[in-house]
Order: sequence, then C-alpha cells, then structure tokens
Amino acid sequence: MKKILVVNVALIGEESGTGYSLNSIFCDYPQTDIMQVSLQIAPQHYVTTIDNTLFISRSCIPIDYSVRKLLSMIRSKKKRVSDLLILSANIPQKNIKGALHDFFRGLLDMSYAKLNKEIMNKIKLFEPDLIYTCGSTIRIHKIVNMISKKLEIPIILHLMDDWPETIYTSSFLSSFAKSKIMKELFITNLLSKQNFAISNALCKKYEEKYKKTYIALMNPAKYIVSNPIVSDNRTVEFIYAGSLSLNRWKSLLEIAKGIYELNLQGKHACFKLYIPTSWNTREINEIFGQFNVEINNYVSNSEVNEVYSKADVLVHVESFDETFRKFTKYSLSTKIPEYMGAGKPILAYVPAELYGGCFISENKAGLVANNLDELNLCLTQMIDDKLKRLILANGGITCARNNLSINSTTEKLNSVILHTSHK
Repeated sequence: MKKILVVNVALIGEESGTGYSLNSIFCDYPQTDIMQVSLQIAPQHYVTTIDNTLFISRSCIPIDYSVRKLLSMIRSKKKRVSDLLILSANIPQKNIKGALHDFFRGLLDMSYAKLNKEIMNKIKLFEPDLIYTCGSTIRIHKIVNMISKKLEIPIILHLMDDWPETIYTSSFLSSFAKSKIMKELFITNLLSKQNFAISNALCKKYEEKYKKTYIALMNPAKYIVSNPIVSDNRTVEFIYAGSLSLNRWKSLLEIAKGIYELNLQGKHACFKLYIPTSWNTREINEIFGQFNVEINNYVSNSEVNEVYSKADVLVHVESFDETFRKFTKYSLSTKIPEYMGAGKPILAYVPAELYGGCFISENKAGLVANNLDELNLCLTQMIDDKLKRLILANGGITCARNNLSINSTTEKLNSVILHTSHK
C-alpha cells in the first residue's frame, strides 16, 4: 500500500461532519500507512482514529498563537447563541462585524507558519508517497504545497464543499486574503494529478476551472440495511440528526411548525432533533419547544444508526439564506448516504438549485420541498402514505448499495492513490 500523509485541521474520526467523513473514507485503509498532521496546537482533549498523529506547536504559528491568546484573555467566555447561529469560517458575512472578522482572520491565516524540524523529520522518516488534504485555509495550502515540493510527492485535494466560491468574500477588505488562497489553491492543483470533490456537480465545476480530473468521493454509507422497515405506529416519527449551523435551524423550525399545524388538524406525527451539545441550549429548546419538538444530544457515529432505525422519516435541510446557498450549492451532506443506507425515506427541505435535493430526487429516495407550500404537501404525504415511504426507502437502499458503499469508496480511493503516487 502507498503511504499517505494527511494534512488538515480536522482530525480523522473527530466529532464533526468532516471528521466522520474522513473516518469513513479511510476506514479500510491500513492505519500503519497513514500519518496525520493537524495544523492546530494539540487540544487538551481530542478524538481521532489515527495513532500516528502530529500537532503543530506554538512556535510553528507564533503570531497567530499570540494574537489568539490575547483575544481569549480579553473577550467574554460566554458565547451568545445568536453568534452560534450565524458565524461560520468560510461563509461571507455581509455586515461590518462580519467584514472585520473576515479581514482579521485573513491576516492570521496569512501570518508566518512553518513545520518545525521535529515534525519534518518525522514526516521524512515516514516516507509518504503522497499528500491528502481538504484544504480550505491559506495555511493548509501553503504547508501542503511546501511539503509536496520539498519531498517531491504529489497532492490529492478533496473539496468537501464549495469553499473556494465563498471564502474571504465578505467585503473588499478581505480581497488580499482571497487573492492569496486562490493562488495557493492554483499551486495545489498544479502539484496534483487527480483530485476528489464531494459531488459530481462540484467535480465538473473545478475540472473546468483547473483542467484536472476530479472524481466524486463522498461520505459512504457504512451500514446498509437489507430491506426497509416501515412501522405501523400511529404516530409518524420525523428525526433530524446533525448540526444547526449555517442557519439550518431556520429550515428545521419551518418543518417543526408544519408538523405542529398538521397535528392540530388531526394528523399524528412528532419531530425529534439530535444535535451537538453546544447547540442544545435553553434558547434552542424554547424556540423549538413551542412546536413540541423533542431535543436530544447528538449520539456518536457508532450509535447514530440506532437513532435512524427509530425513525419513520429522516429529515435533511439546508438554509434558504442567500449567503449560505452559494456554499452548499454543490455539496452533498454527510447525512444523505447514511440516511439512504438506513433504509428510511428522506424529507428534504432545501433551495431548488442545491445538488443535495437533486441527488435525493434522482435516486427516488425522498420527497424534496423547495418552498413552504411544497413542504406542507410533502409532510402530509409522508404522514398519510405508508406505501410511499416504503418505495422511497427502497430507492435509498438501492442507491446506497450501488454507489455509496464502503467498497465503492475504497475502490475510488485506491484507484486515485495508485494513479497519483510517483512510486
């Protein structure tokens, strides 16, 4: 097997969408042939499935470390929920606060960064054949490009979303950072042979832009049931498991309201959310509690299928805010393959132009609503039509089995690794 140097900030196996996806993608790859370098200072507590993991030290990012330490000393430890509902690193914020945030983040992203001799020596001893990265920051691309040139090994870039479209676009103040990351991204593509993107649509976009082959590689369905299980429960249970970030909470609230109003008309349905503990706040409970939504803490990746098995319908949403639509347009949520593999019908409430909704519709795995009127129709059909739920569940299983299995993902990964490596 070829040896892979993985360079990101997110850790393989950590409790995040990227962490889960990376763990699923590399789950069948020999761990002895993976070294992971995380461009963050080692946190006090962290989760990863890779034993051979290195973190940078404060001396690697002296300016960034000093500034962040100073800020942490002077700002309040309390983070308002409203901030959590808005801020995301690669999403443009069209206001003064957001523009300034982007400006200073760009300065820090461009600040001095290097890998010390200890880390570089360990990388050289590992003798990697290639570098795998998700990119998304100036620092990551600079470090990855430097290692590639120094060790004369190629890069595999994996675009998990369309961050190049949205990063550092809050205002003209961030134009310097935008220019820099686009330059580094161009170099990364020059140093690569074949790359990955999360969807066919994203592959097409960046193949045309960089004249490199991009192959669709998404989070696989680790567990695929043999047959759908449709319950005879009088109350139809809708479940959403995931984050409320990128203003997804707004779309979820519309679903909650729709189910609540249908129940007032004599329907029988309930809505349950499984969300990260950082989002399970009093404010969120109050917002959703008015519509009788049950809020639960998110469960680990190894236990999430037990949650899915309890559902009659699994819910997928994206924000309708213009700011976020550009970011998610070509993305495919990590949940969609998992939902399909679970053998449950999907209710998707997303803007019409988003690839995720098209993917669900094309594979006949769920009902997709693009506005409130369509949402109410879809909710009613899901609640009333058990046979429809069964047909949609079968569509999801078929897609998962044919296109989203661990085996198919492993084959794609190994094929690109073999094609990319110099050795």
